[in-house]
Amino acid sequence: MCGRFSQTIDFFKIKEQFDEISNIDFSPNYNYSPGDDIPVLFLSNNKRRLEFIKWGFINEWTLEKKLNLINIRKETLFEKNYFYRFLKNNRCLILADGFYEWRKNGNEKIPYYFHLKDKSLFAFGGIMNIMIQPDNVEVKSCAIITTNPNKIVSEIHNRMPVIIPIENWYIWLNTNDDNILLKLMEPFPEELIEKYRVSKLVNKSKINSPDCIKPIYNIE
Repeated sequence: MCGRFSQTIDFFKIKEQFDEISNIDFSPNYNYSPGDDIPVLFLSNNKRRLEFIKWGFINEWTLEKKLNLINIRKETLFEKNYFYRFLKNNRCLILADGFYEWRKNGNEKIPYYFHLKDKSLFAFGGIMNIMIQPDNVEVKSCAIITTNPNKIVSEIHNRMPVIIPIENWYIWLNTNDDNILLKLMEPFPEELIEKYRVSKLVNKSKINSPDCIKPIYNIE
């Protein structure tokens, strides 16, 4: 599961990745939480559009089941035709530079922060939906796809988000080949990721501070 993440890199540094930008807040966020509007890149009329979209996939099914679908397993996308169509037609990229997972220690949950060793921007593979509500208000929403963990993440959690490096963004948004999609959803190489323990400040969704990603101590 991926329940919190950060995005602190200035979008202007990667502006060549976008054709259109809407309602973008360029301030860093160290603690994006479910329900927040998060930075999402998707295709709209064959243009790459960057927009803030609600984190928590909304459609008729999730509303009926009263589900807060922030993550969806890659296996589910291929096993259930209902969700497969979103994988084929409504893929997106959620921009990030790190994410959190929690290790259970008895009744205690200890947060860890994961990022690329070169501290570069990446994206989570995701699906999105555009839904017109009964009051005719358009709501865009998304969920992060998860996959099996690599060795680094498996020390803390049994799933990890699908990580798409920037050089594969175009392929993720444009391919129609299931084999290519499956390849992109494999666990991200462990040798390119590092982790460390962080403060429990991140447990509080309203706290957005650099202290959230400050190491307590490094884990080899």
